[in-house]
Amino acid sequence: MAALRWQPVDRIPWAPLIDGYFLESLPPAQRMSKIPFLRHIGCDIIDWQLGQHTIYRDVETTTQQRGDDTITTIRTPCGILTERRQRTATTTFITEPKIKSVRDIEPYRFWHEHIYYEPDFATLRQVENEIGDDGMVFACAPQSPAQFLIGEDIGVEGFYYLLADYPHEMEKLLATMHDKNKEAYRLLADSPAAVVLAPEDVSTSTMSPDLCERYTLGYLDDYADIVHAGGKLLIAHMCGLLKDMAPLIARTRLDGIESVTPPTTGNLPVDEARTAWPDKVVIGGLEPKSLAMLPVGDVRAYARDVLRRAAPGNGFVLATGDATAWGTPIENLIAVTETVAAFTV
Repeated sequence: MAALRWQPVDRIPWAPLIDGYFLESLPPAQRMSKIPFLRHIGCDIIDWQLGQHTIYRDVETTTQQRGDDTITTIRTPCGILTERRQRTATTTFITEPKIKSVRDIEPYRFWHEHIYYEPDFATLRQVENEIGDDGMVFACAPQSPAQFLIGEDIGVEGFYYLLADYPHEMEKLLATMHDKNKEAYRLLADSPAAVVLAPEDVSTSTMSPDLCERYTLGYLDDYADIVHAGGKLLIAHMCGLLKDMAPLIARTRLDGIESVTPPTTGNLPVDEARTAWPDKVVIGGLEPKSLAMLPVGDVRAYARDVLRRAAPGNGFVLATGDATAWGTPIENLIAVTETVAAFTV
């Protein structure tokens, strides 16, 4: 919390982003759940948890399994939505999004209009108690509308075709989703978590800076105002190509950016991020691919270089720039822990 609130720190926090995808790659003899694993490598713990249940009213949802495909059907009074996801040995991906044409927009909007959020603060408290003094929980909020539609329920090409051909319908949908998101943010502003996480995947690989300013960053400012009124910080997860977005992000009311990713996966080294956002917390700086592939000695040198680039250490948390990669050697993560412990602030 000292780092997140720009207070003096006795050392740089080190909190890699670990998810189930990475944990599944551990050798069977080393398999463990997230928090015990993070304790095992000796790092600080930041865990994301939903602080709310999402309830969909006045619709009927069914799910079928056909081989490797999971087919979800949502029946609304305005029409039927269908989604198909395919599972492979290592991941799951969408082969048929919910919105495929303009005819799907109205039932999709009805589906979102009838969302109801219930608090789940008990889970936040339970995980906070499990973590104890080793770290903290970020309450994870819904993703902003355009980013969610691009990443999940329309796809990149479909989103921009529909936005160009049917701007009125699309902007009405975005407004509906934004209003519902604000309900969730108001709920989380009253949660026991000190930080709310906006799970954005902003990147110039999927959105131009101009469109990002219009369809994402303004929405995030609304969420920041809600969270700040509750005395909390709003940190946005942004793991993409951010260099050309950096001046726009600097003008937002976000308190910080999480999963800042350097080259070659990303394009914003940590020193450039700190220069671009002198009043925002930066969380990230380590490229997951490098942590996965470098020999352990080179990992130590790499971590020292990133720590030097991030100096001074206030308002900074060393982390992976997005999730730790599948198969990353445990000894490489422990080497970062040891390097951080030996580094002088």
